Amino acid sequence: MYLKRITSIFSIMMIFMFTIGQSLLPIVANAQELNNTGIVDSFTFDKEKLGYYERMGIKVEFSEKPGNRIKPGDTLTLTLPPELQGFRDTIQLLNPNKIAYGTCEINAGTVVCTFNEKVETETNIKGHFYFTVQSTYMEKDKEQKVETNLGTILDKQSVTVTGPSGGGGTDPGKGPFSYKAGDIRAENTNEVNWYLIVNYNKEVLSSNIDLTDTLQGGQTLNKDSFYFDYDNGNPEDRKTLSLEKFVAEGYGKIQFNSDETSFDVEIDKAKASGNTVTIGYKANITESGKKQKDLENKYTIKYQVKDGEQISDSDSRTVENIISGGGAEGNSTTSVSGTKKWNDNNATDRPTTIKVDLLQNDKVVDTKEVTAEKDWKYEFKELAVFDKNGAAYEYKVKEQPVLGYESKVEGYDITNTKVVQTTKVSGTKKWEDYNNKFNTRPGSITVQLLQGDKVIQDTKVEADKEGNWNFSFKDLPKYDGQGNEIQYTVSEVKVDGYETKVEGTTITNTYKNTDKTEVSGKKVWEDYNNKFNTRPGSITVQLLQGDKVIQDTTVKADEKGNWNFSFKDLPKYDGQGNEIQYTVSEVKVDGY
Repeated sequence: MYLKRITSIFSIMMIFMFTIGQSLLPIVANAQELNNTGIVDSFTFDKEKLGYYERMGIKVEFSEKPGNRIKPGDTLTLTLPPELQGFRDTIQLLNPNKIAYGTCEINAGTVVCTFNEKVETETNIKGHFYFTVQSTYMEKDKEQKVETNLGTILDKQSVTVTGPSGGGGTDPGKGPFSYKAGDIRAENTNEVNWYLIVNYNKEVLSSNIDLTDTLQGGQTLNKDSFYFDYDNGNPEDRKTLSLEKFVAEGYGKIQFNSDETSFDVEIDKAKASGNTVTIGYKANITESGKKQKDLENKYTIKYQVKDGEQISDSDSRTVENIISGGGAEGNSTTSVSGTKKWNDNNATDRPTTIKVDLLQNDKVVDTKEVTAEKDWKYEFKELAVFDKNGAAYEYKVKEQPVLGYESKVEGYDITNTKVVQTTKVSGTKKWEDYNNKFNTRPGSITVQLLQGDKVIQDTKVEADKEGNWNFSFKDLPKYDGQGNEIQYTVSEVKVDGYETKVEGTTITNTYKNTDKTEVSGKKVWEDYNNKFNTRPGSITVQLLQGDKVIQDTTVKADEKGNWNFSFKDLPKYDGQGNEIQYTVSEVKVDGY
């Protein structure tokens, strides 16, 4: 009866864990799936038949195929049939130097391997991994042939799964006073769940129960996981106590050893009488324990039932470990590529080829000729990444000397700068604008540097503290690509209102004021109103600048008898910016 009860509980737990495991399958996005590319070479089962919830191992081998390299982020997904359940685990695909190529996540219904950036540095990658599965629930007395290719393009293989037998009879007899059980669950393969059942037959006790529980190698106790279950057959009376309540409420005492691999417990006889007591806890599997095939737990017990003798007994239980692992390797290669750049103003004496040396740990191991025909690009391929001891090589590039150039390496790109003699062009800006009397001079001007007819530079020029307008173009190539000395000239961006004159590197701006004025006047006669008819029909009026006559005009009477004259559009200022003083005079009129 007690075996059927444990089996039933275990079955329900496994169905629940399988359902939860299926709901937590990881979703891998943005990656190429490799399963349908033929990457899997083989898979094998280590058993042909499985009993009720029995385990077996699966080994998978894979390799990179020509024309379909494994890339970082690519995945390999295997699908388990519903009759086989995986134990949640993570496998590192390590090479002999313990460098990972990726990981395989084992879940209830899938195995998902994801490759990392390591695969990008090697070719002909191959590997393997193995993991444990367990048959799921199968009806009593039922046998099923399960066929699967794990979702690959390989032929299917089969394993036969058999359900539990129906058993016989209705009175299985009296069970033992105590027994030990344990399991490793699919959702956490890093711990063992242990159960110690005492007073299974719910007898009345005449002494306390003393027991010692000892974990064997590869395990440590998880004190926080302890619980104590008391079952008198009535579901309403069933109690589950934490470790703290077990002690505080007088159900018993417990003491742990210092290395946390065993404990002594004394169970109060009054509390335990008429109850099946289950002590449950978890044990963490150590790193060494993960390599063991089995994990064992032993216990000793002393007890006395009413009207019975003092009994001392011992027993042990072994749980099969969940074994998994894997590895990968490849031909470690990399490449070094770069571009040759020229900083020489397209010099015509640039060489048509150069040579680039490849250095491995500062030693030249290869040389490439680089040409303009290949856009000055180069590449060294199939380079070893690691030496025989697993240490990574360091690669550098260096250009063989090119006459007349200096070489600079940035990463794997090489820039050659032509070594040239330099010169400078300096000059002065002069103003002829009446010393800026009319406030026409700008705050700055732009001077251009020309090579031939082409503007190659410009600079903004302003007055310095002393009022000088000087400019300079520095670090100019003295010679062109043919070795001829370059002739530089300067010019000025047009300044409104000024005329520009360039003499060598001296730029003179001249401003001429164009303001105009006029001189008007009136001829007055005092001749008795021309009573004696002496007045001429016209006169000549002269315009003078200083003592010099610069214009004259003939003046006659208008319709009203007025003798008016005017000189228009006259310069208002002279060449020095001074206002011109104009005067008028008259050509002598006889008799007047």
